[in-house]
Amino acid sequence: MKYLFLFFISFSINIFAQSIEITWRDDFKKELTFSCRASSHFCHELCSGDSVCYLEEGICRSCIGTGLKINFILSELGRSIRTTEEQYDSESFISLLKNNSFATLTSKDPYNIIDAFGSIKVYKKFESLCREGSLSQIVFLKLSPDDRSIQRPELVYCEYEDSVSLLKIHSSPDLEMTLLKLAFKHSIF
Repeated sequence: MKYLFLFFISFSINIFAQSIEITWRDDFKKELTFSCRASSHFCHELCSGDSVCYLEEGICRSCIGTGLKINFILSELGRSIRTTEEQYDSESFISLLKNNSFATLTSKDPYNIIDAFGSIKVYKKFESLCREGSLSQIVFLKLSPDDRSIQRPELVYCEYEDSVSLLKIHSSPDLEMTLLKLAFKHSIF
């Protein structure tokens, strides 16, 4: 039972006119809960609901354990993985969610085995993706529809006291090639 609490992480964020709660369930799966305000059409577009949508994140094959891609991405956040000032549009975000071709990363995710859980270093990496004053950051990774492995970091959600933004993530060409090469390496075990 103790270990269950270690994996149970929950937090709320606002996006456009709704909040998102990311929860680790008892069966070690992530679930996103979108709670929409009356003035928002986000829930209706996402799941034909008026005020609440539930979305299971699905597995991320490259995220669990000592996967090279996830470790490389976590190491490069804020360095060769940066955001641009270019906004990620809401239709593309809804499409990403509907296709369930994503995985989320936060500074408090158990996927990070490089740095200490909940450390300031990890928090600073995520915080560096947003402009100063962000309260919460979530990185959305784009997954392959075939095997649900990581293709690339796609966008970051940044929450501020009075607004939110979805920013496109820019990776250096070297990083894109490294991620592509990591996709084709197979373990000998």
